[in-house]
Amino acid sequence: AEDAVVYWKMRSSFYKFFKQYFNYGLGDAFAGNLFSMRLNLVMVLGFYLYIIAFIISWFTNIFLAFILFLIIFVYLFCQGLIKFVYSKKIGALFYVPIFYFLMRIGYILGVTFGRFR
Repeated sequence: AEDAVVYWKMRSSFYKFFKQYFNYGLGDAFAGNLFSMRLNLVMVLGFYLYIIAFIISWFTNIFLAFILFLIIFVYLFCQGLIKFVYSKKIGALFYVPIFYFLMRIGYILGVTFGRFR
């Protein structure tokens, strides 16, 4: 409908926000949506490959580990910068990277726990 209004309750803490996305991941794992939504599958598998590469590089080539860390840092900073440009609120530079990090990690851990439950 043209005049429909959607409302959802904002989470009051970082933990509740993390738990929200953890539960989304659990739900997708229980429903079997992970394989039908290829982007989510790539994100989950890519995360674990990234972690393995980071750990190996930490012990073999510390410079590569630094580069891998820098990639995540730049990605999160760019998300904050994009939101800052649209909203013109300086807080976006600080909070958006935290929310993106919690959102991704929460979902990935939710999927992982859901698949092995």
